Amino acid sequence: MKFAQGLCEFGRQRRRGYLCIINNNDMYNNPNIISADDVQMYQTHGDHIEAVMDTESFIKDFLQQILSESKLSGKVQTDVALEDPEPYQTDVFSLQFGEPDLGFAAIIATDKSRTSNQFVSTYPVFFGKTLKSKVETVWIWSNRMEATVRCRYRSFSFSFFATDYFLHKDDYIPGKEIEIKLGAWGLRVEEADHGFSFEGQQAIDFLAKTGEKPDYDDQGNVIPVKFSTENLVAFFDLNEKCPDEPEFQSPAGTMRERSLLGIDFWETDIFIHRDHFDVKVPILFRKDMLPVAKDGMPLRGYMWIVGKIL
Repeated sequence: MKFAQGLCEFGRQRRRGYLCIINNNDMYNNPNIISADDVQMYQTHGDHIEAVMDTESFIKDFLQQILSESKLSGKVQTDVALEDPEPYQTDVFSLQFGEPDLGFAAIIATDKSRTSNQFVSTYPVFFGKTLKSKVETVWIWSNRMEATVRCRYRSFSFSFFATDYFLHKDDYIPGKEIEIKLGAWGLRVEEADHGFSFEGQQAIDFLAKTGEKPDYDDQGNVIPVKFSTENLVAFFDLNEKCPDEPEFQSPAGTMRERSLLGIDFWETDIFIHRDHFDVKVPILFRKDMLPVAKDGMPLRGYMWIVGKIL
């Protein structure tokens, strides 16, 4: 199956990245529009598909269904680089399977001879949080249709995979204010520790640092000094090869049940910055990662953030 073969190729290889000219605007001198190859960025969706199911099962059981039952969600003529590094102008369109906020997207491009459609990529999509932010950096993928984007909200920066980059190249410009809709897929999610404690001499030593004396129970034992991490918020996107796949810890919001392709998921909201509690991102992760989930429980793991311009 040609589509399946194409997906395997894109899922297993990192193609070379190139800078591009967006709608004939000279962007080469902009230091914040970068070739994804310059930082050896991963330009695949294999692990993103596996946020839903293993890639082999997806190709075998669902890829044709998704392509045949999806609806057109966008079309544009733009520059691409598929058959060789030299770009060419052609029609590119995206397909959407499932609900408007949850499903799979696929990108298709007409080949250079305009005689056939080339399957570019497919990946899960999930959107929920609307946020106004300023574009800081754009890492353009080798095919010139996909990109990873870094934005700033107040003093906080974050990266996401722009599912609509090929449609809005003129909007994803460093320094430009955009309004985006964000969501995240849990690549690995687990319940985080609720806290820790110092006992015995360790408790005495800690209290001494703060100028306090220990308390004792009826048996003369030092009462432990307890620390809660249930409300700890942490967000680390330090891996330049995949800045849109940060490590996180956050208390969960309300747990809701969702399903896609017969697979059950948890949906909840998490904080991604301790100083901006209005920045909550909805995250979706498989129930088999965390069969029992409760509102407010501390979560930690890795996620893939996706976004699109409103």
